[in-house]
Amino acid sequence: MAWRQAATRCGSTGVVLPFAKQRLKIGAYMNQFPEQDDGSVLINGQKKYRTGFLKASWITPETRNVKFAIRRENFLSSRNNLYHYTSIGGFKGIVDSGGFWASDNRFLNDSEEMQHGAELTAEIIDYKIRRSKRSEFRSILERTREEILAPRNYGNLVACFSTARDSLEQWRGYGAAGGVCIKLGERAEGMRHVFFGPHHMLHKVFYQKRDKQVLILSIIRRYEEQYELDLISMENELHYNHDKNYFEHMVMSLSSKIVGFKNPAFKQEFESRLVIPYSFVKDYDGGLKFRVTQFGLIPYVCTGDIKGDEGLLPLEEVMIGPSPHQTLIAESVSTFLRHKGYSNTIVSLSRVPYRA
Repeated sequence: MAWRQAATRCGSTGVVLPFAKQRLKIGAYMNQFPEQDDGSVLINGQKKYRTGFLKASWITPETRNVKFAIRRENFLSSRNNLYHYTSIGGFKGIVDSGGFWASDNRFLNDSEEMQHGAELTAEIIDYKIRRSKRSEFRSILERTREEILAPRNYGNLVACFSTARDSLEQWRGYGAAGGVCIKLGERAEGMRHVFFGPHHMLHKVFYQKRDKQVLILSIIRRYEEQYELDLISMENELHYNHDKNYFEHMVMSLSSKIVGFKNPAFKQEFESRLVIPYSFVKDYDGGLKFRVTQFGLIPYVCTGDIKGDEGLLPLEEVMIGPSPHQTLIAESVSTFLRHKGYSNTIVSLSRVPYRA
C-alpha cells in the first residue's frame, strides 16, 4: 500500500528510522490482507477497505500524473545546493547538537504571511466546494476550511534553508557580528540524515500567488480523486470515521504547505523549508524543547534528536559572512570544526563587501 511504500528508508545505506518502524509493523500486519488491483484490501476475505486518505497524503508512484504533480507542488530536487544561514552562536549549536533547529512558525517574523496563506487557501476551498459533485466531499471541504481559518494554539515546526550562496539579502541580518553560511554536501555512510520522508522533506517557498493557488488545488484534487476511488472500491459503504480521516489528513497536508507561503518581496532569499508537524515530536529524543528569544519561549525540535540517528552532519563548506573580523572568525571556525571531527569541511570567506 502507498503508506508502506513511502520513503521510510534514508540515504543509500537504507537505514530505517524508528518512526518508520511503526509503519513497517503496521505494514507487516496488513500483509495478511493482500492489496487488490484497485488499491483496497479484503477484510476477512469479503469486505473491501481502501485508505485513499493515506495515498493522498503525499505523492507516490501511484499518484495520477506523478511528474506533473511533483512539478505543481514544487518539491525541491536533491540536485539543488542547499545552504543554511545563521549566527556564529547558531552555527556552534548546530554542530554541537548534530542538527538544525525547527521552530514553531507562529513565532517567526512572517506570521502575517501565515494568515494570508490561510485566507488564500480558504478562497480556493470555497471554489472547490461550489464545484464538487459529492455532497460528502463538500462537507469535508467545509470542515477543512473552518479548521484552516481557525485560530491555533499550535503551529508547525520549521527550519529554513536557501539555494542562494553568498547572498547579500541573507547576510544583512547579521551586521558586524558576522554570520555563517553552511553548505550541505552529499551524505556519506555513517553521517546523520537531514532530509528523509515522510516528515523531513524539504520544499521550496512559494512567493507568487498563482504558484500558491496551483499548489493548493493540486493537493485538494489529489484527495478528491482518492475519495472517488474509495467510493467505487467500497461500493459507497465507507467506514464510519472515513470522512474524519480525510478531513484530518487534508488539514495537515494544506497546513504544512501554507507555512511555505511568503510575500514576493522576499523572493531573493530563494528559501526552502523543512516543515515538521507537531504530531511527529514524539519521534525526537527529549521531545519538544524551548528557547528564549525576544518573542518569548519558542518551541522547537532539533533534527539531530531523531531517534536512532547519529554521526556527523554532511557539512561540505562553512562560509564566513561579511565582517571586519572575518579572517579571525574563519580561523576560529576552522579550529572548532577540526576539534569536532569535521576535518574535510572547507572554510571560506564571503566575497560580499562589508558595510558598517
